[in-house]
Amino acid sequence: MITISPVYARYVVRDFQRQGLPVDALFEGTSLDRAQLEALDIIGIGDFNRLLENALRLSGNVALGLMIGSNNSLLTLGPVGVAAASAPTLRDGLQAIESFSRIHAGQIQVQASSTLRGMSVLLHFTTDLGDVGRFHAESGALLLQHYVEMVTGCALNDTEFRMGFEQPVYAQDYRQYFHVPVSFGWEHTSLQLPARHLDEPSPYYNGELWQQAQLTL
Repeated sequence: MITISPVYARYVVRDFQRQGLPVDALFEGTSLDRAQLEALDIIGIGDFNRLLENALRLSGNVALGLMIGSNNSLLTLGPVGVAAASAPTLRDGLQAIESFSRIHAGQIQVQASSTLRGMSVLLHFTTDLGDVGRFHAESGALLLQHYVEMVTGCALNDTEFRMGFEQPVYAQDYRQYFHVPVSFGWEHTSLQLPARHLDEPSPYYNGELWQQAQLTL
């Protein structure tokens, strides 16, 4: 069974609570209830996708992926985030995410590869995510943006996100969330990074944590 961290579903529950929307209805058609979501370390991808479908139906929020992504940080990734945060450079951290991301989210395979300009970080989904696949892509892209900006200390204006779906009707909302250019209609969602920051020393580098992460993940 493909699994995913429950943290993303918890973001949706918290958003429903804040809006006064029916939280219990989110779990219709899943094998979960709220107590289980709060207690478990992993949930099935099918349950999460059904929860997203329910959230879309109940809230009418077609930009759920942006809401989830706006909450993302390295803490979202758990032990994988610790590895990325403690890496010597941005390149090393992205390669750690590439190596270990499926521990955190089994539906996605991150592929970091060198390009003439720098690096392409591609989000490849290994299973059909249906109508909510766009939400997964948006959430993943915003997590990458957070990480890059945390390590470099700035928004990289010569960076680009390429989204693996057609331009959505709420594309104008992207300006509130993405700090770099975004284009649509690509085969896969990816982040195109320039070379200039990839190998700069990270201010967050921690040798002990970095070594531990390599051994335990």
